[in-house]
Amino acid sequence: FKIDDHVRDLDALIRRYTRGRKPLLIGSSWGAILALCYAAAKPGRIAKAIVIGTGPLDKACSEKFSATIAARLPYKEHLKARALKARFFSAKGSAARRGALYLEWCSVIFRVYNKDPRSFDRLRLELPHIKSTLETDADYEGRMASGKLVRDLRRIKDPVVAFHGDYDPIPWEGILPLLAKRVRNFRTRLLRGAGHVPWLERDPG
Repeated sequence: FKIDDHVRDLDALIRRYTRGRKPLLIGSSWGAILALCYAAAKPGRIAKAIVIGTGPLDKACSEKFSATIAARLPYKEHLKARALKARFFSAKGSAARRGALYLEWCSVIFRVYNKDPRSFDRLRLELPHIKSTLETDADYEGRMASGKLVRDLRRIKDPVVAFHGDYDPIPWEGILPLLAKRVRNFRTRLLRGAGHVPWLERDPG
């Protein structure tokens, strides 16, 4: 399970359901990363990509993202989140148990993703597929570390519009300027007072 596998799956869905028409591709967070990877791998297949709260594109942004989460969490919650993440990424436990750990970890850290700490209560999270999650994450981390994720952005020919909240723990300063530099046809909107999932906020900018 690598990003290329997800791109192939997405391409199969697009070919099956659009019947030759170019779709509008919308992705949030990890979905934004996948949308950008798809646009880079399959230029000309979509009408436009809209990316919201794009995940980190390089190691510097990823590290600042992690530091922001740690800074926003109360100390005890930070320790709890760190322990849950370590247990999830270990090789111990059944898939169901590790999936439950993942959801518990999300329930802790998501409290600081938006300005309204209870906004994620309206978002239904499902148990992850452990093998896919771990292998995809490893490939994503590898692409960031090698610079491939950023280099591939230059292959995007289709228009990209990016929305990013200024309260998003993934720093907009590490996302929007980089996309503007690498993607030819690019527009952006910085959402004032909004976090990672702006449509769940009470009053997004």
